Amino acid sequence: MMTLRDADQIIEPRVFKRGNPGSPGQPVTRKFLNYFDQISDEPFQQGSGRLELANAIISPRNPLTARVIVNRVWQHHFGQGIVSTPSDFGIQGARPSHPQLLDHLASWFMKNGWSIKKLHRYIMESATYQQSSVSNEAGEKIDPANKLLWRMNRRRQEFESMRDSLLQVSHQLDTTVGGKSISGITSESNRRRTLYTFIDRQQVPGLLRTFDFPSPDVSTGVRNSTSVPGQSLFLMNHPLVLKAALILGNESEHAANPTAGIQQLYQKILQRDPTQTELREMLEFLNTDQIQIKPETIRSEWEYGYAAYDLKTKKLSGFQSLPYWNGKQYQGGEKLPDPKIGWVFLDQSGGHPGNDLEHVAVIRWRAPDAMTVSLTGTLKHELPQGNGIRGRVLINNQLALGPWTLHQSTAKTDIETIKLEKDQTIDFVVDIAGHLGYDSFVWSPEITIQEPELTAVSKTEPQQPQPHQWNYSKDFRKPEQPPVTP
Repeated sequence: MMTLRDADQIIEPRVFKRGNPGSPGQPVTRKFLNYFDQISDEPFQQGSGRLELANAIISPRNPLTARVIVNRVWQHHFGQGIVSTPSDFGIQGARPSHPQLLDHLASWFMKNGWSIKKLHRYIMESATYQQSSVSNEAGEKIDPANKLLWRMNRRRQEFESMRDSLLQVSHQLDTTVGGKSISGITSESNRRRTLYTFIDRQQVPGLLRTFDFPSPDVSTGVRNSTSVPGQSLFLMNHPLVLKAALILGNESEHAANPTAGIQQLYQKILQRDPTQTELREMLEFLNTDQIQIKPETIRSEWEYGYAAYDLKTKKLSGFQSLPYWNGKQYQGGEKLPDPKIGWVFLDQSGGHPGNDLEHVAVIRWRAPDAMTVSLTGTLKHELPQGNGIRGRVLINNQLALGPWTLHQSTAKTDIETIKLEKDQTIDFVVDIAGHLGYDSFVWSPEITIQEPELTAVSKTEPQQPQPHQWNYSKDFRKPEQPPVTP
């Protein structure tokens, strides 16, 4: 915890003539601003006066501090403060809607040790807070703005608490208290409360702006509330929301019947049972005929994985796709190195092999049809440390080029003519050359059709035109997300 202490020798301040520190004027006595004259107008007696100022701020003779605090807490629970301008209690600010209530809460707050936790409980146990938000015609005629608080205000959930709620109900929230902030508010690796998200004041994430996150450069008493398409699109399509929905949906499928599943979801998300109307509507929705949606997938001939390489047979075995996508690259799991397959990963420019010959990095291209192609590319190792890497090209699991052992060097990986049948593969294989360390590589092979083969055309199934060229870096893409169905 950071604290302040006075210097051993207190320097008496002086007025600078015309603001010039090189022209000091008469000494100025350390004392309160005129605002605190009701507390004391005498010079400070204890060093710099910081301690006396702190005591004056929380003095019972200065109720402004307590009023400001309780007004902010009230605004947190009801959506609007007793004073609707929480950052301005001066003559230009709004007058309190319930001045006696504001004074009562401020007095109660000070008498109860300035405990914000007790203040929260005091407000939340009140009959005013526990009212329903359901409106009625009589009340709307008398007080349409609900200034008299005859019902609870309906309020939009802020993005920070909404994100935490999504993670909590889907068993993903990391409830660890304290520690360093974490970058990436929607990153797959960030499962901590939003409170611990790192915010760069110069580069506030656009998603936060979409949900009316205030500027971190200034104090904001009241957050704006807008309705824009980006908010709905996030809730419909973002992986954070879809993953939570899939987890909850899978849990409810194990219920004894649809009614029990709906009740389970309501209890999990809203901590209450559905009303009869809600239950009926949910059952009707589940009983409607589902529209079979056939996702339009973007075909990709590239595969990103790892395998075991046998130096004797010069063949690969056990090819597996890298299972985890972190937003930039494919790897074994959330953390790198992965405890099972080590350092292997593939990104848009190349990647890194695994820790041994059982986990070599494999960029695989699969022929979409029978064709003749040519191959061009350059394998590069750039780092001065370590002993370099070793690379090969295999065609249909037969060694075609290499091996090349590279350390701060490059190798051309060109083949003029390759004849392939449908689903045959070209594998670009990299290993650590016997020693793990500084084994990142750059490799962006390009495959070009030479002579397209004539194939039989089905009259019933439309044929998609084949591209004439495949470039690993240009074609690199994230995995496709399966559509969420009812």
